[in-house]
Amino acid sequence: MRAADLFEQRVAAAQVAWRLRVSAKSAYQWQQTWRQFGRAGLVSRGPSGSACRLDEARLARLQAAQEELAKLQEVNAAQPKCRQKDPAEVRASTTDPECRKMKMPDGGFRPAYNVQFATTTAGGVIVGVDVTNEGTDGGQMPPMIEQIEERFDQKPRAMLVDGGFATVEAIDAAERGGTTVYAPMKEEKKQLEAGQDPYARKKSDTDATANWRARMGTPEAKVIYKERASTAEWVNAGTRQRGLYGVTVRGQAKVLVVVLWHVLAHNMRRMQTLRAALPGSGTRRPDATAV
Repeated sequence: MRAADLFEQRVAAAQVAWRLRVSAKSAYQWQQTWRQFGRAGLVSRGPSGSACRLDEARLARLQAAQEELAKLQEVNAAQPKCRQKDPAEVRASTTDPECRKMKMPDGGFRPAYNVQFATTTAGGVIVGVDVTNEGTDGGQMPPMIEQIEERFDQKPRAMLVDGGFATVEAIDAAERGGTTVYAPMKEEKKQLEAGQDPYARKKSDTDATANWRARMGTPEAKVIYKERASTAEWVNAGTRQRGLYGVTVRGQAKVLVVVLWHVLAHNMRRMQTLRAALPGSGTRRPDATAV
């Protein structure tokens, strides 16, 4: 039990109450029980000494939620003061402790997972997939490139990604690895309206990210980037139409299994469509990939 672990580490009752989000009175009562009867005394038997009515699966999820909450509180405490949340607002889901609260397309916030697809612009075949519990796409491009390289023994020549993926670190890693990145720049329109050149090198740029900025200012790059909408967004819309909007399973691994079934269904349909145009078989290196 989490409370017993903390007491054994000589954590004060007030601190235990804060970490486990219980009242100070409850924490002090637990501490007295622990001192008298040890860990066994903290095992819940339900009200009036009756047997606990929660089954093992629910108890396991509650324990996992407490562990995830402790991790989230540590991450929150490590943030700069201006970005820290009120500790009372840091929560973990007791239904699925591994998921995270994310912003939905309707503007609301609900527990969710972040699903990523990498799709070839030629043929529309999904060649990479991942499920994370991070609400941001920043930092997701390098792992996807590595996944594609592991599967095809070569990296994609180009990646067409939306602005959420376009962090300086991710672009630098991809470009240095031999993958050309096409991604919009943040506040590009605002800079143009202010008479600034968004395609000029910035102080924080490396040679790789400076090349990316200059590239995105060319008409050729803008034409190439338009392919992302007809590739990545087309795949996203297709999977949602086939039911991949909400899942009925718990846990990141199980959600990935459900997503992989959707990927298999998509690729089987693409195989049937492309068979006449691309006779034969064999592994091909994806020329460009959109996520």
